[in-house]
Amino acid sequence: MPQRYRDSLAWLLLLASLLTGCSKPEGQALLEDYLYRIGNATNTEINSSLDQLPAVTAYPPRRERLVVLQDIREGMLDTLDLQACNLLPLIAQRNSSLGRVMPVSQQLIYEIRFYSLIRQCRTLPQVRTDTSLLRQVNEIYRAKQQNLPRVLWNAIYNSAEIEANFALGAPPLVPGETDSLGPALNSLQHFEQLIKLSQQATPWQLPAFVEKLEDDYEILYRNPFGAHWLSSIRLMTETLSRAASSLETRLNQRPLWPRARPTPKAKILHNVFLRYYAARVQPYMALTHRSGQRWLQQHERLLQALKYGDLLNDYRSQVLSLQSTLWQDYIKARDRHTRAWQKQLSQCGLMPSSQI
Repeated sequence: MPQRYRDSLAWLLLLASLLTGCSKPEGQALLEDYLYRIGNATNTEINSSLDQLPAVTAYPPRRERLVVLQDIREGMLDTLDLQACNLLPLIAQRNSSLGRVMPVSQQLIYEIRFYSLIRQCRTLPQVRTDTSLLRQVNEIYRAKQQNLPRVLWNAIYNSAEIEANFALGAPPLVPGETDSLGPALNSLQHFEQLIKLSQQATPWQLPAFVEKLEDDYEILYRNPFGAHWLSSIRLMTETLSRAASSLETRLNQRPLWPRARPTPKAKILHNVFLRYYAARVQPYMALTHRSGQRWLQQHERLLQALKYGDLLNDYRSQVLSLQSTLWQDYIKARDRHTRAWQKQLSQCGLMPSSQI
């Protein structure tokens, strides 16, 4: 290959690499294309770039969320007959070099297993007939029982994996995707089951999924649905607001359908509605809406069940609730956008029978 062709190929490859590196996420590109076409069809000035969005409340720093655990009185475990309660292997694991630096997932597994074993220990015949031993077991049980709500709170809403789901700046959801929410919800539902069990007065068996809780943490970290959804709902809200403004501005001008005769611009706008809004934006909005509802409802259940859920009250009111500012702003933008299209299409009897 001649040198000049090699040089040209190198430049083309470099240009392709730069263009690929600068390409926008598919969801953002779809919405920006819609805004551009709305502005062109209505002949109104509209900013189609969604690189800059209105600010949103960030997840609170760790120091504001952390709940300090109550230490078990020094020496309490040293004098306990660990073998009688089948706690010896668990304590040995906790006191090992690896046990002292347990990740949050392993800490939760340890505490849940310990609580389950010490609770069962209180019912053993050899313990119930030994007054001194029973007193020790009950004391440790009460301490662990009081600590468990703190352990659960820290293990869920103070974990790096959950924090990743509230990060800002992640790419939005991919249009048409269907499998990102399910695994995340399943992991959160495991946490919800643990919370309910910890509050149950009657005896309960340790769930089989407890030993695999690390898998749930990994799912939430490697596929942070929440962070992607946060980007999607913010992009969608801004898009619908700008598009509504453009349509409303056009409505205040000369009708696009004078004497029921559509102008070329009217045909273009109707084409934007059918080919770009109804066919592309609306399905993406439905994905964002439905998955967001399920995501927020799951967190509402968790936070209502957890003893220290009120530590996130401000964040919930701004972001993490169906009553939050974030969600209500989206609903308002959606409804405003719907009304603007309805008015525009009604001018010449082109309103579709289905929901806009």
